[in-house]
Amino acid sequence: MEISTYILTKNSEKYLSKVVESIYSFSDEIIVVDDCSNDKTIAICGNYKKVSVYQRLWGENESEHRNYAIGLCRCEWIFNIDSDEIASQALIRELDALKQILPTTGYEAFTVKRKNYFLGKWLRFGSEWPDRVTRLLKKKYRWTKYIHPVLAEEIPSKKICNLEGWLDHYTDDSIGHWLAKCNMYTYREAKMMYEKGERFTLLGMFLAPIRYLIINYIMRLGFLGGINSLIWYLLGFIYNIMIYIQLFSLTRE
Repeated sequence: MEISTYILTKNSEKYLSKVVESIYSFSDEIIVVDDCSNDKTIAICGNYKKVSVYQRLWGENESEHRNYAIGLCRCEWIFNIDSDEIASQALIRELDALKQILPTTGYEAFTVKRKNYFLGKWLRFGSEWPDRVTRLLKKKYRWTKYIHPVLAEEIPSKKICNLEGWLDHYTDDSIGHWLAKCNMYTYREAKMMYEKGERFTLLGMFLAPIRYLIINYIMRLGFLGGINSLIWYLLGFIYNIMIYIQLFSLTRE
């Protein structure tokens, strides 16, 4: 059974070669949808025969971008990987073997684990592991939501298989990188809330970050990760406050 893999890129030169090489063996084609990169992203893609590049402005809706990429894929099964994720050898072996028997499994989607790295260290404790994500599924499925997309159509649990392999996810190499994403991501989160009818309240702005910290840093044992983990969850605390500040701005408009 053939598998198409797509990658969404935007100035993704840092990890892109390793990303492509990690998926090359089980991918029959690799579709790169690039948001007008001005670094070496396009040049790197040109080094691989299986890679086809399409340029498209990302806009505000990540799901639309992902669904556009799916539409470009020719295979019945689709694998997606982010431009800062690298498939582990364990996952590569698992997918190489799975590819041979996909039609007989009876499943329609497969999840993988993610090892999230912050400032170069694995976030082993708290909510960041095993951080399962759906990454291999049939082409008929589409995504929804501006940010952190979810499947538009729920797949029955008996049709989903959890793989043991993982992706190494290099989410933020610096605080500056995190800050650069924060404004964009929190705006999209706030916009989704606003469109659902939610409005800014002081109580909400107070409770959301506190709840986040209690659940992820305390109840899920994030504190066991040391200073690196502490910084990560404090940034998450700030992130939740920023969502409500963005919501406040939208409410005033």
